[in-house]
Amino acid sequence: MQNENLEIFKKNGDPTKRNAYLKYAQKYRPQILKDNKLLICKVADLDSLYHIVCEAYYTTEIGGEQRVATVFEKNSTKD
Repeated sequence: MQNENLEIFKKNGDPTKRNAYLKYAQKYRPQILKDNKLLICKVADLDSLYHIVCEAYYTTEIGGEQRVATVFEKNSTKD
């Protein structure tokens, strides 16, 4: 699934989905956006990009605190 998500950042990627990711990034990590492009300057920015692509950021209902959700995929229905 993660590779599918990264496809939208290619030149011929779906601009609607790309814009949705950029809007999501702007909400949670505005410092890695410049001129509507993701700007990776340091290794820590890769973590932010990963959390954006996986849509792992969320805001709690009480207090509006921003957190990162634990993201994982199940390998089978038995897991």
